[in-house]
Amino acid sequence: MGPLLRWLGLFVPSVKAATTTLQLLARRMPRHASQGDKAPWSELPPELLGLVFSRLSSQADRVRVRAVCRPWRSAARLQPLAPPLPYLLLRDNALLALPDGALHRLRVDWRGIDLRVSAGAVLFLKDRFCRCYLMDPFSRSRETTTQRINLSDRHDDPPHRGHRGIRKVLVSHHIIAVLHKGKVHFFPRGEGPYPTMVWATPGNTHFAVDIALFQGKLCVLTDKYPYDGSELPELHLLDIRFLDISHKQTHIRSVKCIQGVARNSVDPALPLPLPLPAYQRRRFFLYLVVSGDRLLMVELPSGGGSTQFQVWEWAEQIRCRGRWSKVDTLMGRTLFVSADCSRSLPAHSGAPQDRIYYVPERMSDPPQDDCIVYNVKDRKMEQLPSKVTAAMKVRNPDRRWHPTWLFPADD
Repeated sequence: MGPLLRWLGLFVPSVKAATTTLQLLARRMPRHASQGDKAPWSELPPELLGLVFSRLSSQADRVRVRAVCRPWRSAARLQPLAPPLPYLLLRDNALLALPDGALHRLRVDWRGIDLRVSAGAVLFLKDRFCRCYLMDPFSRSRETTTQRINLSDRHDDPPHRGHRGIRKVLVSHHIIAVLHKGKVHFFPRGEGPYPTMVWATPGNTHFAVDIALFQGKLCVLTDKYPYDGSELPELHLLDIRFLDISHKQTHIRSVKCIQGVARNSVDPALPLPLPLPAYQRRRFFLYLVVSGDRLLMVELPSGGGSTQFQVWEWAEQIRCRGRWSKVDTLMGRTLFVSADCSRSLPAHSGAPQDRIYYVPERMSDPPQDDCIVYNVKDRKMEQLPSKVTAAMKVRNPDRRWHPTWLFPADD
């Protein structure tokens, strides 16, 4: 019994909760097992197993529990669980698990790969021959797209030069959307040498800065060009449900959902809708995050060492129209934000609610992987556990990559 109790205590972060769980387990273990007998691992009561599973926020821990024995594996499948916490994919290709900071090495051959972008549960890869792949890093299976994609604006450019400006990749069941240099490129998922379709803002007065899949449609966040930071971004909605690239469809229907307005016209601190003076203009890092049934925009001023995040919600959604509205709560959820991939998960013990876990876009010199935790309600920074911070010290960083979130599927 002793080894089992010590093992179970590793998965319960709260001391009080751990004590309660262990006491229940000790009382309900089958009485026929004496101290000299082999521990009846497979005979744990289902309600106690459910209590253990409900406290596992790491995908690696869930896999280990399922591997103990067949009854545990069966019980885990019957237990409804919240999505596991994401991994932070570091620049040395190691996976850092939250909340314990454990490191897991990906057994992937990265030779010949010059682009790595997280698309959530899969990685979008491109090799030096401009062949693109979708790879599940946990099973190491690759889904090849036979098309060699050239995203360069100049027809005389070599194909590899056009991929340097890729910022984000989204994957649906039939298409792949690539955000590249202010435009959204679409190409089919799977077989077919079909041309890439491109969406840009009408009149080229704005450029796309982020994209997200929301309620079956593609949301595109666009900012003013040339950029001066005086207006809030615009939001466009693209209907991609019936997008058929194989038949060389030439038009992508889009609707402007939110019109760009002056920042001081919606911020109570600046009530008058007057143009901001030059000394007040700031650049912002902008991100779209789907949070349950809400679409959020997260912004962070660049430069000056500022870490004051602002969170906006697409409010008053009437016939695909609306406006940006500031929010000071994430409604019991946690945001994981990075340039490649941003998502929202229900909060639990491993990641408290109303927090933003943010991977900075600008790397320090010398390069150091980092993660910022911001409390939206209290509007202040919080410290990561020291063991997580220590695990982020990359020994052999690969300068081709940038740290990003990777969200495992909880099978």
